[in-house]
Amino acid sequence: MALPEVKPVLEKDFVACWIDTDRMIGGAELLKRLRGDGGGGIPWFSFVNADGTQIVDSDDEHGSNLGCPHNEDEVKAWGLTLLRARLRITDAEIARVVEAFHEAGMRGDARRKAEKEATAAAGQ
Repeated sequence: MALPEVKPVLEKDFVACWIDTDRMIGGAELLKRLRGDGGGGIPWFSFVNADGTQIVDSDDEHGSNLGCPHNEDEVKAWGLTLLRARLRITDAEIARVVEAFHEAGMRGDARRKAEKEATAAAGQ
């Protein structure tokens, strides 16, 4: 979310608020109210309106947490999530956010591949 091409777009409509469910008073209760009893990993996010009503969360249509999207399906689902939650963000801005996540995912995939190859080469 802190990518330089993403952050200013998201800040047009959203205020990020991190909740530590282990250390913050009421954090676990808020998570249960928004997510129910389901698990699914972290990061998990929820878009809520000014009165705290949930608009959409980071679970995809199959109930799997998108977390920090990096593969093509996750990035596409993230874009659809933004479409549902946005107020002023334009379609073009969402397209730029989706592209930024896609590129970041590709860089991460390339880094992991290089690390794996380096580890394999060192073990030979």
